Amino acid sequence: MGISRRTFDKMPRKDTVARNTMILANSMHGHGVEALSLFRGMIGSGIRPNSVTFTGVLSGCSHPRLVDEGHAIFNSMSRDHGDEPDEDHYSYMVDVFSRAGRLEEAYGFIQKMPLEPTTRAWGALLGACRVYKNVELGAIAAKLLFDIEPDNPGNYILLSNILVVAKLRDDASMVRKLMRDRGDKRSVWSDEIYGFLDELGEKMSLMGYVPNTSFALHEVDEEEKEEGLSSHGERLAVAFGILNSNGGSTIRKKIPEEKRKGFFKSFRGLKQGDLLSSFLFVIVVEAYD
Repeated sequence: MGISRRTFDKMPRKDTVARNTMILANSMHGHGVEALSLFRGMIGSGIRPNSVTFTGVLSGCSHPRLVDEGHAIFNSMSRDHGDEPDEDHYSYMVDVFSRAGRLEEAYGFIQKMPLEPTTRAWGALLGACRVYKNVELGAIAAKLLFDIEPDNPGNYILLSNILVVAKLRDDASMVRKLMRDRGDKRSVWSDEIYGFLDELGEKMSLMGYVPNTSFALHEVDEEEKEEGLSSHGERLAVAFGILNSNGGSTIRKKIPEEKRKGFFKSFRGLKQGDLLSSFLFVIVVEAYD
């Protein structure tokens, strides 16, 4: 970000595109305070922000928990700038409240939305309920998500873990049963996708990948945890994308043999979660296919 900031500062004319790019980049890298500063500089320069500007600065406010600042900016959209918030802006505002632990405010905000709440909004609330151990709101968010996207296992896993932490193991078992009952793999692509994941799992195991089941469902045996991780919603999406790439994706570019062992050695030390480490294994496995 340092190079981009220096380049930005040297620009004789900083238009909306340049400013939006810097705001979005800082937000993506977790530099919410800097994104907010850039936004204020944009307003101070007399340049009118647009929808993209607000998307960037609101997403940036969620990471350093700039709740009041984010809420003020959200309220200024239509009042001061004539830009009506869309569903993404509302969802980012829910995320701002949720990450800061202000769950009742997040839920109240969702209830007052003039637009239909998105899965992103309910998902932000559910994820925060997992972090802050709020069973009541977690159940509300999860049940709505079950109706909107019944085939997404992540929602069931989050609610189940919330219930287990709250010592409500019978309720957690019911949620896991509901997930299994709905996991009927209805997609016309399902046979090929799940077959591809099974094949990929075998290759990853041979290369040293071990599932980190601490990120899976609580209170189930290790085999169930590994199975749940292997069919995680994002992994299904990655498998679908690879199967549709027709060999044209950069994921299939060859990597020199001497770098291969170094990649695998690095991956075994990752601790950011099973999803990330398995994604990296998928990338490397596909690069050598």
